[in-house]
Amino acid sequence: MSTPSAEPGPERQGDMPGPKQTPAKATSMGIDPPVAGLLAYALGWVSGLVIFLIEKQHREVRFHGAQSVVLFGGLTILNILLSVFSTLPAVGWIIGLVGLLIWPLTAVLWIVMMIQGHKLNHVKLPVVGDIAERMVADQPGETV
Repeated sequence: MSTPSAEPGPERQGDMPGPKQTPAKATSMGIDPPVAGLLAYALGWVSGLVIFLIEKQHREVRFHGAQSVVLFGGLTILNILLSVFSTLPAVGWIIGLVGLLIWPLTAVLWIVMMIQGHKLNHVKLPVVGDIAERMVADQPGETV
Protein backbone atom coordinates (compact mmCIF):
# COMPACT_ATOMS: atom_id res chain seq x y z
CA MET A 1 0.00 0.00 0.00
CA SER A 2 1.15 3.43 -0.71
CA THR A 3 0.74 6.26 1.69
CA PRO A 4 -0.92 9.44 0.48
CA SER A 5 1.60 12.05 -0.48
CA ALA A 6 1.50 15.52 0.99
CA GLU A 7 2.61 16.90 -2.34
CA PRO A 8 -0.18 18.10 -4.57
CA GLY A 9 -0.88 15.78 -7.44
CA PRO A 10 -2.78 16.52 -10.61
CA GLU A 11 -6.07 15.98 -8.80
CA ARG A 12 -5.20 18.63 -6.21
CA GLN A 13 -3.80 21.37 -8.37
CA GLY A 14 -7.09 23.26 -8.33
CA ASP A 15 -6.74 23.61 -4.56
CA MET A 16 -3.38 25.33 -4.83
CA PRO A 17 -3.41 29.04 -4.16
CA GLY A 18 -2.70 31.10 -7.23
CA PRO A 19 -1.84 34.74 -7.65
CA LYS A 20 -4.22 36.95 -5.76
CA GLN A 21 -6.58 38.84 -7.98
CA THR A 22 -8.23 41.84 -6.51
CA PRO A 23 -11.81 42.11 -7.67
CA ALA A 24 -12.75 45.27 -9.51
CA LYS A 25 -14.45 47.65 -7.14
CA ALA A 26 -18.13 47.85 -8.02
CA THR A 27 -19.62 51.13 -9.03
CA SER A 28 -22.11 52.94 -6.83
CA MET A 29 -24.75 51.57 -9.20
CA GLY A 30 -23.78 48.02 -8.20
CA ILE A 31 -22.52 47.17 -11.71
CA ASP A 32 -19.04 45.86 -12.46
CA PRO A 33 -16.94 48.77 -13.77
CA PRO A 34 -16.16 47.15 -17.17
CA VAL A 35 -19.87 46.62 -17.82
CA ALA A 36 -20.67 50.19 -16.76
CA GLY A 37 -17.89 51.48 -19.03
CA LEU A 38 -19.39 49.61 -21.98
CA LEU A 39 -22.93 50.74 -21.11
CA ALA A 40 -21.77 54.36 -21.10
CA TYR A 41 -21.46 54.12 -24.89
CA ALA A 42 -24.09 51.45 -25.65
CA LEU A 43 -26.97 53.84 -26.40
CA GLY A 44 -24.90 56.85 -27.35
CA TRP A 45 -25.32 60.06 -25.41
CA VAL A 46 -28.48 58.80 -23.66
CA SER A 47 -26.75 55.95 -21.81
CA GLY A 48 -23.72 58.17 -21.25
CA LEU A 49 -25.91 60.74 -19.53
CA VAL A 50 -27.53 58.11 -17.33
CA ILE A 51 -24.14 56.69 -16.28
CA PHE A 52 -22.68 60.16 -15.72
CA LEU A 53 -25.59 61.32 -13.56
CA ILE A 54 -26.02 58.14 -11.50
CA GLU A 55 -22.43 57.00 -10.91
CA LYS A 56 -20.88 58.79 -7.95
CA GLN A 57 -17.78 56.78 -6.98
CA HIS A 58 -15.90 55.35 -9.94
CA ARG A 59 -14.13 58.23 -11.68
CA GLU A 60 -13.16 56.26 -14.81
CA VAL A 61 -16.74 55.10 -15.38
CA ARG A 62 -17.93 58.69 -14.91
CA PHE A 63 -15.32 59.81 -17.45
CA HIS A 64 -16.63 57.34 -20.04
CA GLY A 65 -20.19 58.52 -19.36
CA ALA A 66 -19.19 62.16 -19.77
CA GLN A 67 -17.16 61.47 -22.90
CA SER A 68 -20.11 59.59 -24.41
CA VAL A 69 -22.42 62.54 -23.75
CA VAL A 70 -20.04 65.03 -25.33
CA LEU A 71 -19.01 62.81 -28.27
CA PHE A 72 -22.36 61.39 -29.33
CA GLY A 73 -24.33 64.44 -28.24
CA GLY A 74 -22.09 66.58 -30.42
CA LEU A 75 -22.39 64.18 -33.35
CA THR A 76 -26.18 64.13 -32.97
CA ILE A 77 -26.34 67.93 -33.03
CA LEU A 78 -23.98 68.02 -36.03
CA ASN A 79 -26.14 65.53 -37.93
CA ILE A 80 -29.28 67.54 -37.20
CA LEU A 81 -27.64 70.74 -38.42
CA LEU A 82 -26.32 69.05 -41.55
CA SER A 83 -29.78 67.64 -42.28
CA VAL A 84 -31.31 71.10 -42.01
CA PHE A 85 -28.65 72.76 -44.18
CA SER A 86 -28.72 69.98 -46.77
CA THR A 87 -32.06 71.40 -47.93
CA LEU A 88 -30.37 74.59 -49.17
CA PRO A 89 -30.37 74.99 -52.93
CA ALA A 90 -27.02 74.74 -54.79
CA VAL A 91 -24.85 73.61 -51.83
CA GLY A 92 -27.29 71.29 -50.11
CA TRP A 93 -26.04 68.19 -51.90
CA ILE A 94 -22.48 68.81 -50.72
CA ILE A 95 -23.64 69.25 -47.14
CA GLY A 96 -25.74 66.10 -47.52
CA LEU A 97 -22.65 64.13 -48.61
CA VAL A 98 -20.73 65.35 -45.58
CA GLY A 99 -23.62 64.19 -43.42
CA LEU A 100 -23.52 60.76 -45.04
CA LEU A 101 -19.80 60.46 -44.31
CA ILE A 102 -20.36 61.14 -40.61
CA TRP A 103 -22.58 58.07 -40.13
CA PRO A 104 -19.81 55.48 -40.75
CA LEU A 105 -17.45 57.50 -38.55
CA THR A 106 -20.06 57.49 -35.80
CA ALA A 107 -20.54 53.71 -36.11
CA VAL A 108 -16.80 53.04 -35.91
CA LEU A 109 -16.40 55.38 -32.93
CA TRP A 110 -19.35 53.72 -31.21
CA ILE A 111 -17.84 50.22 -31.51
CA VAL A 112 -14.29 51.30 -30.61
CA MET A 113 -15.41 53.33 -27.62
CA MET A 114 -17.60 50.52 -26.27
CA ILE A 115 -14.56 48.23 -26.38
CA GLN A 116 -12.33 50.83 -24.72
CA GLY A 117 -15.01 51.57 -22.13
CA HIS A 118 -15.29 47.87 -21.30
CA LYS A 119 -11.52 47.69 -20.85
CA LEU A 120 -11.69 50.87 -18.74
CA ASN A 121 -8.92 52.33 -20.88
CA HIS A 122 -8.65 56.07 -20.42
CA VAL A 123 -8.91 56.90 -24.12
CA LYS A 124 -9.16 60.66 -24.20
CA LEU A 125 -10.42 61.82 -27.56
CA PRO A 126 -9.19 65.21 -28.79
CA VAL A 127 -11.31 68.13 -27.53
CA VAL A 128 -14.12 65.79 -26.40
CA GLY A 129 -11.90 64.09 -23.81
CA ASP A 130 -10.77 67.42 -22.37
CA ILE A 131 -14.38 68.51 -21.89
CA ALA A 132 -15.24 65.14 -20.32
CA GLU A 133 -12.31 65.36 -17.90
CA ARG A 134 -13.45 68.82 -16.79
CA MET A 135 -16.98 67.47 -16.25
CA VAL A 136 -15.65 64.64 -14.08
CA ALA A 137 -13.19 66.89 -12.21
CA ASP A 138 -16.07 69.09 -11.07
CA GLN A 139 -17.51 66.18 -9.10
CA PRO A 140 -15.88 64.45 -6.14
CA GLY A 141 -15.23 60.75 -6.62
CA GLU A 142 -12.79 57.94 -6.22
CA THR A 143 -9.58 58.19 -8.20
CA VAL A 144 -9.14 54.96 -10.11
